[in-house]
Amino acid sequence: MTHWTLPRTLSAEDADTRMREGTSALSVVFSPDAPATAEALAAFSRDLASASVGVRIRITGPEADVHAAAAVALEQGALPEELVLVCDAVIDEAPVRRVFCVHCSHITRTEAPIDGTCDCDGCGKRLGVHRHFSRRHSAYMGTAASSVPGAPA
Repeated sequence: MTHWTLPRTLSAEDADTRMREGTSALSVVFSPDAPATAEALAAFSRDLASASVGVRIRITGPEADVHAAAAVALEQGALPEELVLVCDAVIDEAPVRRVFCVHCSHITRTEAPIDGTCDCDGCGKRLGVHRHFSRRHSAYMGTAASSVPGAPA
């Protein structure tokens, strides 16, 4: 899986040039005005169901949306090598990230920084946001905040 963090000034078309030539491609672009809602991810899943073997999939947008769509692609059987993830770098804004709760398996969207804390939307536990990123869940790992050294409880 290829993963880039790029400034917002790079257009989606410019990012296409980074993909291999001569292969079929599927591209999805998310933005604050067009986020990865449940409906958008379901439509993306339907598009993937009709994609041919070996398709290159480029997903562009905010970090949490890109990883949510990557999880859908992997669930549909895409290989990590078929994915190109392009996360927008947002200056002066906290990125929204996905945090997987190891206690209840819920994924919470949060602006909490890495090594910070957030509340799980599933079980309500205070979670420490770890640097570990799970490709399987396309989310950062979250455990009880008391297990994270230096994290506020």
